[in-house]
Amino acid sequence: MAQSRSAASRTGNGSAPPSAEQLEEQIAQLKSDISELAKTIGALGAHTAGTAKSRVARTGDAVAALPHEAVNMLRTDIELLERKLKAGVKRSPWRALGLAAGAGFLLALAARRP
Repeated sequence: MAQSRSAASRTGNGSAPPSAEQLEEQIAQLKSDISELAKTIGALGAHTAGTAKSRVARTGDAVAALPHEAVNMLRTDIELLERKLKAGVKRSPWRALGLAAGAGFLLALAARRP
């Protein structure tokens, strides 16, 4: 009776300690579970890396397109400004001539100063 109490107190649940075969089976099951877990984590990592890689590629393409879009927008803005300037000169040529002369005079003054 004293021996069964000490065995029960070692296992903590009141039952007999597991046999060597049971421990080996549990260890084998744990190894299998760990192996499956490692495979799952590896697959998840590969999937996550693939997703991140495709996002980076899409972002890179978008960033590469930005300079072309910016140049096109700038070109469009310049063409619009040119059309407005031509229309303004056609409406009042003397005013445009006076503005150009004034701007030239201011630029000449700025260029002469050291």
